[in-house]
Amino acid sequence: MHTPLLNATTAAARTIAPRWADTIAYSKEVVLWDSRHTNSLALASFTVLILDLLSNITDEIDLVWRKPWTFPSLLHVWNRYMTLFTVFLCLPFMFREVESNTSAPLTDVRMPATSSYLLLHRDSLTRMRRCRSFLITEAIASTLLFGSFDLMLMLRVWILYGRTRGMGYIFGSMLLVEVVSMSAIILRLESSIRQFIHLGPLLQGCYFSSSIMATSRFAFYAIPPLLVTILMFHLTTRKCLASLRLHNIPIRRGLALTSWVDRPVITLFLRDGIVWFVVVFAFYGAELVVWSVGRSTQMQVLIIPSLTLFSLISARVLLNTRALSMANKPPADDSDPGSSSGLEDVPMEETDTGAKEDVDTGMGVGEVEARTAAEEEEEEEEEEEWLLPVPVGWRRVA
Repeated sequence: MHTPLLNATTAAARTIAPRWADTIAYSKEVVLWDSRHTNSLALASFTVLILDLLSNITDEIDLVWRKPWTFPSLLHVWNRYMTLFTVFLCLPFMFREVESNTSAPLTDVRMPATSSYLLLHRDSLTRMRRCRSFLITEAIASTLLFGSFDLMLMLRVWILYGRTRGMGYIFGSMLLVEVVSMSAIILRLESSIRQFIHLGPLLQGCYFSSSIMATSRFAFYAIPPLLVTILMFHLTTRKCLASLRLHNIPIRRGLALTSWVDRPVITLFLRDGIVWFVVVFAFYGAELVVWSVGRSTQMQVLIIPSLTLFSLISARVLLNTRALSMANKPPADDSDPGSSSGLEDVPMEETDTGAKEDVDTGMGVGEVEARTAAEEEEEEEEEEEWLLPVPVGWRRVA
């Protein structure tokens, strides 16, 4: 009964964009598979976020919510809950056919007399605006979150290098360039999208049709954060290994045995830095490959999983450092109610130059009170265990 209208609509679609129609007819099963794969990974990522939040809620309350608020604490809350909100916001668009119940204005479109052309073109314009708005919103939120994850990583490296003002300016400029370049790349590319694939209720979400050459330009989006991650990993490993290496013991000509010291804080920074680098490099590397040679319907497959894992690592890094700080913190004097400031300061470490670093696991800049020489000498005698490095294999006897 509806065969004439269906034939007219199909003919109009092929008249408007024959290349697009041929692409859909050729790869319908592949497009549906890519859509289901993307949606399954997104739902699994959301589930992992919820489970991780519930499993770590006790640690988060004790180490974040019940502690004095610092900038790293705020950044932790932003990274964790903004990621959860972003994924929750994206899921409704990914699990239903995106369409509109209202007509789009067609004041600047030349419309022929065919009613089927008018209906199809109006729906196409409305869907294009809705899909483009969704993709742009997802891109902006993802870019801001990727930048905030890198900010947490930069704060860790900044602490390792003594919180110098010059290093802070360099990292701040680097982060600004990264976020601006990523935003410019993704917004320019997604604003130029004109054709979205529409297969009816079978296809859930927004997927655009494009050639390999046009799709490969999205690979530039992954380059800035990948470069930042590599640089932060290099700085972290270089500083941590230099701090842990005590000296080289010559064995024979051209060969020496390295002696290491036991510094739990530096070891934790090194371990978490390696895990962070491996996960981020793997995901950005995979996205670089997918966006370079993959189909346009695969563009979103790793975005939600990347946000999820980066959020989990960022949160776990802060909680691990604060938990170690609380475990290594000397017992406070109960007789002095003002002795506990609530700031989880890691015991002071000796740097390569012999200067002492006060590493704040909250990653905030702690205020250092002025002390007299006599007070410093007395405190060093009381906390000698926390200041002196211990070679591996040595144990202090009480």
